Amino acid sequence: MLNHYTAIGRLIKDPVLYETGSKQPFCPFRIAVDRDYKNNDGKYEADYINCTIWGSGAKIIAERFRKGSRICIEGRLQTRKYEKDGKKKDITEVIVSTFYFVDQKSDSSSLNKGQRLEPDAEPEESLEDYAEAYGDIEPDPEL
Repeated sequence: MLNHYTAIGRLIKDPVLYETGSKQPFCPFRIAVDRDYKNNDGKYEADYINCTIWGSGAKIIAERFRKGSRICIEGRLQTRKYEKDGKKKDITEVIVSTFYFVDQKSDSSSLNKGQRLEPDAEPEESLEDYAEAYGDIEPDPEL
């Protein structure tokens, strides 16, 4: 079976680094990915993709990326359920395994070539206690 997702988009807000109870760093973020066609108003619409990255990659994204930064992500799709404010919710997200800076900087550090994570970087504990990190993020109309 194959479960692989790749996208290039812009972060819709500054990423925030969190830690699980066992001190495992993770960073949930959302990117706006333009569709390849224009709507009736002549504008491109976007899809908003939930993403989560674990381990050292989470630290790098939280430190180096900001709202509006272009990023290329690769990973796998995952669907899960959680409860927030007494309501059950479903979320589909990309568990990011590789990311790349898309905007070229004058600095040609190795980070511009991307960061590869090991597949076992995810924690075994439940994320139910971390639902606030996955709260409803409103799309930014300026992107």
